[in-house]
Amino acid sequence: MVKIAESCLNVLYQRGLSSAQFQFIRES
Repeated sequence: MVKIAESCLNVLYQRGLSSAQFQFIRES
């Protein structure tokens, strides 16, 4: 589960996800 989440976050980050957007997704 954690590895899947990390992979998804890694892909999103590589696609130019900003810290603010990442924080928002994490809290939602």
